[in-house]
Amino acid sequence: MPGKKKIFFSYSENAQRQFNNLCLHFSVLQDKAEFWYKAKLSGGDNKQEIIQQKVSESDIFLHLLSVHYVNDADCRKQFASSVSGNKILIPVLLSSFDWESDENFSRLKDEILPEDKRPVDLHENFNEVCTEIVQTVKHVVYGEKVAPKSKNSRAFYWILAAIVLLIGSLTSVYVYRLFDDWMIPVIVFLMFVSIDLLILRKLLFPTNISSVKL
Repeated sequence: MPGKKKIFFSYSENAQRQFNNLCLHFSVLQDKAEFWYKAKLSGGDNKQEIIQQKVSESDIFLHLLSVHYVNDADCRKQFASSVSGNKILIPVLLSSFDWESDENFSRLKDEILPEDKRPVDLHENFNEVCTEIVQTVKHVVYGEKVAPKSKNSRAFYWILAAIVLLIGSLTSVYVYRLFDDWMIPVIVFLMFVSIDLLILRKLLFPTNISSVKL
């Protein structure tokens, strides 16, 4: 469709699963953008010719960085082509590697996502960091405002959990003194621990979304 921005995703084969999950989050931009990635190639296609055509046509490049990306000749070629073509480059740090020692990536330090420069796979909540990446891309490409982060949300849940655990401990001591039987206070304490796990479930056990292609 005319007027749509063309976004090219560049990633290594080893990052296919992470890409699929991240791509699902980008589905909110389907009305505003056209996406292309190598999984769209079919068996009879001239791989290099079509990739080069898509590189030339695309407006924005999302380079999904990892140690495998660095060692993938096709990825490095796509990166070089996007730089020389004066495209909008948005590097996304998928996993840990010494990217700061690579001049090509270190000079894009301010553009690298996530904003905290921690790799995506080190974040406790995959959905949360992907949402941040999508919002930043929307801001860079379309000028849309980025939703303010709730910096204190995690601290709130940890403080709440600590308070519940303290109440549970005091209650257990009280129950023991009341009944002089250690079984009852243990059960009471475990109930409070269960409440704590419910409070912290999203922080301790973040849920990753299933792999879906756009």
